[in-house]
Amino acid sequence: MEYSFNEGPAKGLEVFEIRAGYMEVIDVEEILKEKGIYEKTIFYGIEDIFTDNLIWKIFSFIKRNSPSFVQFYRLPTDELHGVMTRFEM
Repeated sequence: MEYSFNEGPAKGLEVFEIRAGYMEVIDVEEILKEKGIYEKTIFYGIEDIFTDNLIWKIFSFIKRNSPSFVQFYRLPTDELHGVMTRFEM
């Protein structure tokens, strides 16, 4: 697992990126506190996939029936803002 601050998209904004392996379970809140970040708001993205392709339909089904990012990492729901992207393939 790696984490670091990256160049922000605009003056006054910073990006903190966490990279973890597929099967690696991490404690996001603990990592943020370790770096001195006490979250006020956490933004996350989710995708919704619409397609006629059978393979992508199976992938979409598995994705819908898997725990969400928020559930998996047990993030504080009162501090979250989600952004949904719809993919039509």
